[in-house]
Amino acid sequence: MPAAVVNLAEEVLHGVLQGAEHLKGSVVTAESGAVEALRWSGALPLLLRDLSVPKLVSTESLWACRSKEQVVALLRTPQFGSRRAHGPLKADTADDSVDNEPIEHLVVIVTGFLWDYEAQVAHLLQLGAVQRLTLCSSLSERAHECYDFEQQSVVQNNRVKRGKMDFDAFATAMAVHNTCRAPTKVVAPPQKMEDSWSTSGNGRIKSMGEDEDEDEDAGDDEWGWGEEAQDADNDRDSVAPIGAADTHFGAMQEEEEGGACSVRVIQLPLNYAPLLSSKVHLHEPSVFVLCHPICATSFPLLLSHVVNTDETLVSATGAPGTPSMMYSHVKQVEPEHIPSAFRRSLKLLAYTLGEMLVNMRLDFKERIFTMGATSLKIGHTLQHIMNELHEDLSIQAIQRHQAASVLLIDRTSDLASPMSFGVSLLDRILALLPQTPVCEASKVTIAHDSDHKVRSKLHITEIFPLHGCEPSPLSASALADDEHVKSSYRTSAFLSNVKWKGGASLCHPMTPNGANAFRSLAFRPAKLALRDLDKRLQEVEHELIQQRKITKTGSTRKPGEKKPSTRGRDVVLRRICNILEAGEPTNTEHSSLIELGIIILETLERMELGQQRWDKCRERAARQIQLRKQNAGEWIIPELADTVQRHLAASGPSGTRSATGAKENWASLQELLTLLVHAFALSSGAPMEDYTLQMIRNAVSESIIETAITDPESVRSLFPDLFLEIAPYTSRQQRAPDMPSNDFGEDEDWGWSDTQSSSQSHLQTTESSSTYSDDIQRLETKAIVETYVDRLLQPLKECSQLFAKMNEDEYSSPEIETPRSLVAQLCSSIANPTRSHLPELEHIVDASEQLTRAGIDLLKSGFSRFGFGVGGGGGRGASSGNQHLAASSDIIIIFVVGGITFEEIQEVHDALGDNSKYQIILGGTTITNNEVILEQLFKSPKACNGW
Repeated sequence: MPAAVVNLAEEVLHGVLQGAEHLKGSVVTAESGAVEALRWSGALPLLLRDLSVPKLVSTESLWACRSKEQVVALLRTPQFGSRRAHGPLKADTADDSVDNEPIEHLVVIVTGFLWDYEAQVAHLLQLGAVQRLTLCSSLSERAHECYDFEQQSVVQNNRVKRGKMDFDAFATAMAVHNTCRAPTKVVAPPQKMEDSWSTSGNGRIKSMGEDEDEDEDAGDDEWGWGEEAQDADNDRDSVAPIGAADTHFGAMQEEEEGGACSVRVIQLPLNYAPLLSSKVHLHEPSVFVLCHPICATSFPLLLSHVVNTDETLVSATGAPGTPSMMYSHVKQVEPEHIPSAFRRSLKLLAYTLGEMLVNMRLDFKERIFTMGATSLKIGHTLQHIMNELHEDLSIQAIQRHQAASVLLIDRTSDLASPMSFGVSLLDRILALLPQTPVCEASKVTIAHDSDHKVRSKLHITEIFPLHGCEPSPLSASALADDEHVKSSYRTSAFLSNVKWKGGASLCHPMTPNGANAFRSLAFRPAKLALRDLDKRLQEVEHELIQQRKITKTGSTRKPGEKKPSTRGRDVVLRRICNILEAGEPTNTEHSSLIELGIIILETLERMELGQQRWDKCRERAARQIQLRKQNAGEWIIPELADTVQRHLAASGPSGTRSATGAKENWASLQELLTLLVHAFALSSGAPMEDYTLQMIRNAVSESIIETAITDPESVRSLFPDLFLEIAPYTSRQQRAPDMPSNDFGEDEDWGWSDTQSSSQSHLQTTESSSTYSDDIQRLETKAIVETYVDRLLQPLKECSQLFAKMNEDEYSSPEIETPRSLVAQLCSSIANPTRSHLPELEHIVDASEQLTRAGIDLLKSGFSRFGFGVGGGGGRGASSGNQHLAASSDIIIIFVVGGITFEEIQEVHDALGDNSKYQIILGGTTITNNEVILEQLFKSPKACNGW
């Protein structure tokens, strides 16, 4: 019997329906991550239509309110107020009193740790603007163990006391602040479903300051991630839920005869956004990304991220050194040298994945596989979490779960694929179109370096709703005169004739036309996706012609005249304009196609600005892949360094470079660094000489100095610390071309006068002194930059060291064109195990099982001494066994720690072909690109410590 299809969108909807009784008829506010999950799953129509939610606003906007009037004005609905809802107002009722009437029931959906919202919730309740408040947490009580207790701790008796989250106790503590009491009302708990989580303990409400065992969290401080690490926190007063069905009602019952508690806390699991999902089995992968801000920014550990917590640390030579000097590989790093924030983020990632997959009723406890040092640590933690979660389930419930295999992959195991200047149109859309500004503390924050850093919120995939004409959402705001808004948040002149005011969004999960067009963008090349969109728009246009809403306009040509050549985007633009001649469509099927068309056309126009450089970089990346295929990996980096130096020499010094010459650079600084990461990754296994590293150091240093003068915002975005150090030199060089010229025209004055001669002599002396000073300052600046570049070489070397090699002929198969990306190779190998093996795929097993296997291996080695051959457990045999075990399940989940690209998703789609046995679910911490990866690779030590 084939396995049932896992529909990612329906799983999110199921969690929302479990909390339907709390959401029905209530005003709802949600954080951006939760809105992302609701939007992509199609739950927004469910809330607004089926659950009668009158209004959905941003939680960030709610926290920005400082008075009761502001809160009520933000949350007010057309049918606002209980008196308005039950009948007409009396004549003596003042409008102001009605306008300030508190909200009867407010639901606030948050994605972070509840302790971080204590001040905001208390302030909201003290304003008296809400009668009843329901806090919906995307995190479970268990997941709150990942909170930073060191910074937000309660110190008693000179020791830090750590507690566990209890939703009931938190609700009770918050209810004390409410100055607007709701009428006494006893709410009966709902009937639990058959698959609901069982609870243990006495069910009492614990106080917020209740003591725990002193040794309870001793192992969590370091989070060693070892497979034999034991968690002392085995005895819990109550078992926390991981599904929305388990609701806490201790705070909902009457505390005293005086009235009911007005605050309740439940879990509403909105941890991921299902970008691509299906109700039936298709030969296409399903795709999801995480919506929690901490999980979305997670990236595999590098030696450059290691911190020193021991001043007495010595290196291998006996001299004092940093922890990164102590290790040759990231797998060797001890837990105490890993940033605590990094450990907490990956532990939260393990909780999120574990609870999400268990809620999908998947059993993968014995089939967790990893590739990479960070994924190995997450895998052990994930299995430990699974042991805890399975203890809360009955045997019958576990038996109903479907078998699945989970493969965790480090992004650093394959940095060549996302840095190869791909052609996926969706990747380019997310890289070039900005995100929606976020309201924080009553102000709109926009990244003013958005030309270099568009995606500032990695847990958000949706883009800013572009408008083709005025008025736009930002027209009436205070940012209307901002040049950055005009350039980044408005469409190009190519779309000036599009009379569309509805905005443009990528997300259309509930409209078949929009959803299928998005799938085409994800799985097809750009030209085929544009052709598919044109075909759908043509059908809409033909339908409107039949309804006589628009007339067909044919082109007239003279006899013998050739048909003018038109681009695909011109045809799409013409169809969109023709459709809009009938007025703004009320049909969501039509409007979704128009929105996607506007997004694609705007992206193509923005691509034109740097397409020439992009194509040259893509050719350079293809050349590096060719060298890898020819087993000439040692020549990849020298060729790249030589190319960079030749172009820098051709462009001339920054002082004499013209504006035209600056625009004709073959690659920007960001593109150069992208090529370097690609080159170092493909050079894995090849020897690297000191002279080659010196060439790279000089080329990158010169490029940074030149870019800091011609395009300072690019350096500021990539290396803010370095930019501050070299700012005096770069600012002086930028002012030099603007200084008025003191040269005397040859035709105007022959310079025979003594005064003129004296002036020229003084001018020459001044210029000579200024030139000498500039040369000295340039040398000092170059020394600073070279020192900084030395630090950048460490993560670049790790890109080469951590690159995963699938097999000996991964890039040199003349018969079969093997997929380039590691993710696509994994899917291809699992679908066809006889094709290739996975040497670096590791299987996560329990400590007891590992001891048993060790005994078996010892027994095998003993037999071999007497000539009895037994199949080996290591080497190719072990990797082949792991591969077959991973392929034993019909559901394969591949999750990339550090993000995945749509280019890789498209390659997986092509690699699967017509294989109908497996359902492949691809996941990632975020949708990444070269810009995001560069920021995470070259993160400063201060940022690594704070993470």
